[in-house]
Amino acid sequence: MTLFKGMGWLVAVVAAIGVALWSRTIGEQYRNPAASLAFGLPAYSAAGATLAYSTFAQRLQKDPRAQLSRQELLLAEDAYRNDPLSVTAVGLLALGRHSKDLSEQEAIFEQAGLLSRRSNLVSQYLIKAAAKRQDDAKFFRWLTRAAVTDTRARAVYIGAMVDATSRDDAVRTLIPVLGPDPDWAPYYWRTILDKPASIANAGRIRMAIMGAPWKQFRIKQTDSKLVRRLVENEEFNLARELAVRLGQPGLTREVGRLPLVNANFARQPLLPPFDWQLAASGNLGSSIDTANRTLTISALGGANGVAARQLVRLSPGKYVARWAMSANTEAAASPLTIDINCAERADLGPKPSPSEMKSGRQIAEMVIGQSSCRWYWFSLLIAVPDDVGGIDYTLHNLVLERVP
Repeated sequence: MTLFKGMGWLVAVVAAIGVALWSRTIGEQYRNPAASLAFGLPAYSAAGATLAYSTFAQRLQKDPRAQLSRQELLLAEDAYRNDPLSVTAVGLLALGRHSKDLSEQEAIFEQAGLLSRRSNLVSQYLIKAAAKRQDDAKFFRWLTRAAVTDTRARAVYIGAMVDATSRDDAVRTLIPVLGPDPDWAPYYWRTILDKPASIANAGRIRMAIMGAPWKQFRIKQTDSKLVRRLVENEEFNLARELAVRLGQPGLTREVGRLPLVNANFARQPLLPPFDWQLAASGNLGSSIDTANRTLTISALGGANGVAARQLVRLSPGKYVARWAMSANTEAAASPLTIDINCAERADLGPKPSPSEMKSGRQIAEMVIGQSSCRWYWFSLLIAVPDDVGGIDYTLHNLVLERVP
């Protein structure tokens, strides 16, 4: 068993599942098993086992080493006599009567698993047992089954896995698990987008499962968000590599003389911010017309913000920006500017001066000064006075080029 050489990841998953599922057990038992017992309702046999499981779970929350009490065991035995197919009763009897014989205990739980695919007691026990034996095949078989068959508990199982993805050994562990694209994989990828501590390893896993034998090259709905989350976490190199591997047009492994992607606006943005990230608000919007290969920026009076931007990797030196642009109105001072600003929060280097964008065919020079910053936002900023009507700018091309 080579998958779990580092047991830290697995221990974290099992612990998280245990805490969350015991809490869920207490909150989601049958409505009132005690009343069913007292009044002899038809659900009597199930209620006895359920009540025993509920009280046992409450004690387990406080003490993970807690054992079944005599009263809980008697309730389980009575429930089993009334209904030998009660999975909860079978599981509790296995814990109580076979607590010292772990092999027999596990065998009973395996059989209980054949009776029902939806028992949290059975699933949690078998997941924990497989973890202790470092049996990766059974561990993920039961984890997958639990996540698929119990949608209410899916958040617990996948949430624990997502949290543990931040650990150093998680990448190696999860590659063969997510590679076959199990049924619960979309839930995993959606959930991990909101876990900053796990996002870097998620990017590494996503790149790895593009390789053989899984070859998951097709862009998923969550891939663009994963790229953006990596950028937000300042995992710039990793985010760019993922975009390259996903086939972002115009993006290569090496940084070229022309750093902007889709500068001729020939297609819709694919994986922003390594492509155009367009504004969409009440008074400011941007759109690409691929038929005419243009970027249109529409702004109302009082609009102030980023009309379009792209994340680029730049080294110190001299650059020129070239563009061809038309507008539906002319102003003494254009409200549209090119702004290049460091994307790295820790950088204290000099900021290049903004360049005013005027209509026609224009060129502007700018200098990236010496600093530790390598990742920059190339932005088109707009600031329209309140007393100005609507303005439409149409960019026909926009090129940023490094010059000697």
